[in-house]
Amino acid sequence: MLIDWLLDLINYFYKNQITRLIMRIFYFPLSFAILEKKIWQIIDKKEDKEKIMVNIGGGHFFKRHWKVLDFSSSHYSWLPGTIDFNFNLSLSKQLPFKNEEISFLYSSHTIEHIPQEHVKFLFAEFYRSLKKGGVIRITLPDYDLGAEAYLKNDEDFFEEYKEEETIEAKFLRFFASDLKNKISSEEISKNFKKMEKKEFADFYMDQISRESQILAPGNHINWWNYDKLSEILTESGFRNVYRSEEQESRFSEMQGNGIYSGFDTSIPKMSLFIEATK
Repeated sequence: MLIDWLLDLINYFYKNQITRLIMRIFYFPLSFAILEKKIWQIIDKKEDKEKIMVNIGGGHFFKRHWKVLDFSSSHYSWLPGTIDFNFNLSLSKQLPFKNEEISFLYSSHTIEHIPQEHVKFLFAEFYRSLKKGGVIRITLPDYDLGAEAYLKNDEDFFEEYKEEETIEAKFLRFFASDLKNKISSEEISKNFKKMEKKEFADFYMDQISRESQILAPGNHINWWNYDKLSEILTESGFRNVYRSEEQESRFSEMQGNGIYSGFDTSIPKMSLFIEATK
C-alpha cells in the first residue's frame, strides 16, 4: 500500500509541470505529511477499524486516526494519498460507509457548497453511517451573523471578502456567491429591507444555476443558521442537537488547533458551530 502511494505521488509530480515548479514551496512539506499519515494508518489499522472518524470535505487534513472524504476535481486537485474517500456529495448517492460504521463525523465549511435539493438525503446518510451514540460536528458560515453584519454595515466582518467592492457583493458572496456581481447594490438593499431574513436568503439562493456550481464548486450555494441546521439534523433522526463554539466540542477527538491537523480553524468569527448525537 505504501509503495503504491509513493508511485502515484511520483507519477503525479512527473505529469504536472506547474506542480513541479511549486512543490518545494507547498507540496513538498505536504508529501511528508501524507507519508506520515500512511505510516500511522499501517500502525493503527486495528485500532482505527474499531473507531472510524471521518472529516467530510477535509481536503489537506492530517490527523492521526482520522480519515478524509473529499472530491478530487479540476477545481480541487489533491495530492495522491491526501483523501481516503473520493466522493461527490452533490449527487445524492449513498456514502461509502456501512450502516452504523462511523464513530465521529466532522465537517468544516463544506455543507454550504451543497445544493439544497441534496441536503435531506445527505443528512440522512450521515445518520445512517454513524453508530448509535456517534457524534457529528458541523461548522459553516452563519447566515444570521452575516445578515446582522450587513444590517450594521460592518465591513470588518466581511474582511475575508475584501476584494469585493461593495458590502452588498460581500454579503451575497457569503451565501450566494455566483450572484455577487450580477445583482445591483440597490436591489439587494431594497429586498433586504422589505423581505423577511429567511425569505431574502431563499430568494437569492433559488436563483443560482447548478451549472455555475459545476464551474466554480468553491462558491457558496446555500445558507445556514442555527434554526435551519438544527431542524434538518432533528428531522434526520439526531438527538441532543446543540450549539457549540470554536474549540468547544464536548469530545476531545474534535478539539485542537493546527492548519492541517486542527478543528474549527476556518474563519471562526463568521461561523456557526453545532453538534448532534445519534
